[in-house]
This record gives sequence, structure tokens and C-alpha cells, in this order.
Amino acid sequence: MHFKANTSILTQKLDIIEKAIPSRTTLDILENIFVSAAKDQLTLIST
Repeated sequence: MHFKANTSILTQKLDIIEKAIPSRTTLDILENIFVSAAKDQLTLIST
């Protein structure tokens, strides 16, 4: 997947979803961010 994004906006959005990720977890899957790009939309989801 390749996409172009405004760095300051992307950083701002990553800072928001980073708060949903616990600093310590017993499951590695809970430390990830799902990124999906489609047409002109980028979706970031914290798992």
C-alpha cells in the first residue's frame, strides 16, 4: 500500500489513536494500528 498524506495531519491523528493503545499488554495484537487507504480516504484504527 502506498499513500501520500500531510505529515502534520497524520501525526495529529496518530497521536489521538495512540492513546487507545495500552502501554503494556499481554497480547501483541493489542499494540497495533490498522491502516487502510481507499481513494482519497485514510482510515486508522487502534486494535
